[in-house]
Amino acid sequence: MAILGAVSEDGGEPVIPLSLIGHPDGRVGVEAVVDTGFDGEHTLPVDLILQLGYAPIGTVGATLADGSSVEIGFFAGRVSWHAVLAAEGVPLVGMELLAGSRLTLDAAPGGAVRVEALS
Repeated sequence: MAILGAVSEDGGEPVIPLSLIGHPDGRVGVEAVVDTGFDGEHTLPVDLILQLGYAPIGTVGATLADGSSVEIGFFAGRVSWHAVLAAEGVPLVGMELLAGSRLTLDAAPGGAVRVEALS
């Protein structure tokens, strides 16, 4: 089974849909940017994590793209894939979540993005 997305219209970001499983709303769909420079699983904004009822586990240290270090919240949540980190901004999918998958994309505005399990 493959996850199908598209490169943003400005050509800047590959985007894929994620299905988040939470309470009380059941499943919530979001679009997440694929960030191959992010070595974690995925991030979600805090307000969405609270809406889904994900339980806090603690904090984890992270190094941002600018080299600065921060502590961010770590939550137990369910995605049709894994756990959740809290970070402001758009939801991100990182390399840890993509482990064991093939990512292909047409690097042009509106180009196809496909994630599929490796056999």
